[in-house]
Amino acid sequence: MSADRNTRNVASAFRQVTGTGLPVVQGEGSSLKHTESLSGTSKFALALDASHKISVAPELLYIRFENEAENVRRGYRGDAQTSRQNSRSPLLSVGLPLEWNWTMGEDSQLSLKWKTGVTHADNDADRWEAATAGLPHQRSLARKIRGLNHFLDADFNTSFAGGHDFSTGVRLARNRLQNDYADFLDGVSDPSQSLLGVSNLARTVRYQWFAQDDWRINKSWALGAGLNGERRLLEIDEGPVRSRPSFNVWSPTMHIAHKIGGNSKRQLRLSLARTFQPPSADQMLLRPVINSLAPCYARHCAINTFDTADSAGNPRLQPERALGLNLSYSHKLAKASEFVVEVCLRARSATRPGQRSPWQACLGLTRPVT
Repeated sequence: MSADRNTRNVASAFRQVTGTGLPVVQGEGSSLKHTESLSGTSKFALALDASHKISVAPELLYIRFENEAENVRRGYRGDAQTSRQNSRSPLLSVGLPLEWNWTMGEDSQLSLKWKTGVTHADNDADRWEAATAGLPHQRSLARKIRGLNHFLDADFNTSFAGGHDFSTGVRLARNRLQNDYADFLDGVSDPSQSLLGVSNLARTVRYQWFAQDDWRINKSWALGAGLNGERRLLEIDEGPVRSRPSFNVWSPTMHIAHKIGGNSKRQLRLSLARTFQPPSADQMLLRPVINSLAPCYARHCAINTFDTADSAGNPRLQPERALGLNLSYSHKLAKASEFVVEVCLRARSATRPGQRSPWQACLGLTRPVT
């Protein structure tokens, strides 16, 4: 069990100018941030016999954020915008993991893990806005987040003759995330957020499996190869809009390592891998987030600038895939320190239609590791 509480004062100032040095906008802000947290976990284990063990490890997490902020923004034409906001964000998460381990011999083991978790979070904010031109306004924003998650993992590990360490497994997950909104402007419901309703629901089902073989050829050479696959199905309901995105991903990996002269302190490694990063459910929600520095009143919104952009999710987002090639040399200097030189090349795929796929390279990267 652990608990923590802290308070921070933050002050900031900014100034934007054109390419010729002419002022565009400037301002300053301050905030007082309070954070409270409480976490706890315990574990109960039971050995049924020499080969079978079960355990349960309930966990609890509570975090509360409070923020009091004031901001002033001034344009070069003499217009000004001020705001004051008080926000509160408590979060409660409870999880119950269950695990069963079966030792099937000297070199083989099977593990099953089941976890159910519940998350409750509230994001509430009261905001007062005033501008040089126009009347002052009061805005109240409330968001309730309710999450329910189920996970089932199965892992099998074994060793074969000839220096092979083999592992395989499956991952099953089912997630449910519901958001309820209550947005008010000057005491009445805010019409700028009414198009997609006052709630949304996202359900996700994930199937994943993997297989990996690490082969110690001899004292100087090692080879590894693996394959990971994932299928994800989503159902997103936002008022009258229903989205059913899905995707399948395959990620092969391969690496080869060489201990120079059989010396474990000097190692050369070459890796080729295809990795992916799927979008979260929040990133696929259409409901817009309106920048507080370009607010909307009665469906009329202030003009967005490059630093006051609104944002919204995209249900057509695809996982970010990357193909990477790494060549590294490591030299151990001391017991807990080594020197690494790395050359890498990355190719990323597009995550939305029309997006370009950039290449990235890092050449001659060196770093000490301690």
